[in-house]
Amino acid sequence: MRDAPEPGRLRVTFAVDDWIRPAEGGARVDLDVADPRVDGLGAPWDEGPHALIVVPAREDLIVDVFEAPELAERRAEIEALLPVTGDVPCPPPWRETP
Repeated sequence: MRDAPEPGRLRVTFAVDDWIRPAEGGARVDLDVADPRVDGLGAPWDEGPHALIVVPAREDLIVDVFEAPELAERRAEIEALLPVTGDVPCPPPWRETP
């Protein structure tokens, strides 16, 4: 985790074991995301634990990180909804910054 050029953002590199959506990708992903520590919206991430990372389409929203014990439950919820959502894009309020 390191500061991004823009204040209130972080550059984070994740090692990826498995992709959900998109269904595949690289073994590592480098993201520029909203800093969860800004405005007390979330806690900083710890290096190393296995986690489910949910990256919002909107750049101003923080990434959701689920670790054990809720990781398996959240993954099951997401996978159950995939057949229903298909290739439907996120609705505009979740994509576009207000």
